[in-house]
Amino acid sequence: MSKSSGWLSRKRRHEAAYRRGYEDGLGGCLSLGALQSAHIARQEEWCPDIKPDLSFRGNELGGECGEAQNVIKKLERERHGWRGSRDTVEHLGEELADVIHCAVLVAITAGIDIQRAVIEKFNDTSRKNELVTTLPLVTDVTGLSQWEGWDKSRDFWSETKHRDAVMYAMFRGPWSMEDAATLLGFIDRTWPKAAAKHESDETASSQLILQEDADCCIACDAPLVEGDLVYWDASDTGYLHADCCGPERESYVNEDGEPLKDGDPIPQPFPYKPDRAAGYIYTGGEKE
Repeated sequence: MSKSSGWLSRKRRHEAAYRRGYEDGLGGCLSLGALQSAHIARQEEWCPDIKPDLSFRGNELGGECGEAQNVIKKLERERHGWRGSRDTVEHLGEELADVIHCAVLVAITAGIDIQRAVIEKFNDTSRKNELVTTLPLVTDVTGLSQWEGWDKSRDFWSETKHRDAVMYAMFRGPWSMEDAATLLGFIDRTWPKAAAKHESDETASSQLILQEDADCCIACDAPLVEGDLVYWDASDTGYLHADCCGPERESYVNEDGEPLKDGDPIPQPFPYKPDRAAGYIYTGGEKE
């Protein structure tokens, strides 16, 4: 095996292992794409009338980097045993989190897909140094490319002609890259819900048409579905759900329609079948 083919083999194993870990952890991890969408949503909720520009976001990022460096200075001072104030690793974690959040806000303002940028930068560095560890460019599970009806190209938003067409249709005037990111985030959050609701409404409508002539529970008026546990009420000539019958013995009668006597067991409900004869009494076995 040549050196190059061995490198490719190791690279594929690394990619497969990472992809398995990524997919297994989708339910419990936070992607940068999801974090970016969350920041867009929170900005609209927090300060919808304020649109910080790139210079503000850049200064904000620089300030948070400075605060993290200040904590590191105090930690190193303690490590060397020098005199002065101290700090904690937990505080450093908080400041580093602020750095990450501010970097995402800069990306939003500049119209950058931060998840794609991070993955591509990581992989470029690995390739330049002939390292086998790379990250697969996996589309975020909440991304638009997962939804029917939206352009499936991973590079949709980076295509200037697509972006300009959408923004012109929405704003009919000047717009910024932050406007574009806000719009894309809004669609990303609402498209899945709207699609799911449409499918649910269509299904419910179809079921309603099928159930127009179906038997309904005489107590709750809900359509009966085959297999529902029911009783037959001879007085009202109709079925009712077993759950709609009260616990009082007075609610039940014997096969002959007479009230239950002391010691008589409460009749058992039976599975509803549309073609079952009226007045059917369940006796513990299935009646053909």
